[in-house]
Amino acid sequence: MEKEKTHQVHPIIREALEIAYVGAEPVEFDDEAIEELKHSLANWFGHPDLMTAVVDLINFAWLLQEQGAKTAALKILCVVSTAADALEALPKENENPKSEDKT
Repeated sequence: MEKEKTHQVHPIIREALEIAYVGAEPVEFDDEAIEELKHSLANWFGHPDLMTAVVDLINFAWLLQEQGAKTAALKILCVVSTAADALEALPKENENPKSEDKT
């Protein structure tokens, strides 16, 4: 419980906030910014902190959606989708051993 209270925002969120701008929607990202975020996320592939980055980006997308920045939220989810294969490759620390026993 204590750990949840002290959760630090992943650095990729700070980066996203720095390259965001105000346009027709409250927050927007141009195509170059999205490519930059995809590259930044790729730097976390293979790193144990990748899951934190992805979860924080998903939470950020939800927040953008709630604030009326639907296009920005969709673009952030596109960034997240680039990590699908890398997430699959992460060690399965919390796998349930019972599921392996079912044969």
